[in-house]
Amino acid sequence: MKQQRSTQFFTVILLIAFVCYALYVVLFGTLSTTMMDFYAIGTSAQGVFTLVCSIGGIAAALFCGAVRGTLF
Repeated sequence: MKQQRSTQFFTVILLIAFVCYALYVVLFGTLSTTMMDFYAIGTSAQGVFTLVCSIGGIAAALFCGAVRGTLF
């Protein structure tokens, strides 16, 4: 029973984290022109930042999968 509750808790925490990440990526893409004007950066810098965010999301998914495999 305790194992199942901890698994459910872990799953809910991961779901919330990835929903927050998805909202961030969607809003970041939508507001990219505003951000480029505010920070005075070009499209190449914007592309690099988006690439780093995407790699971070993939790394987070792989890390969560690895942790999930070792904990449960």
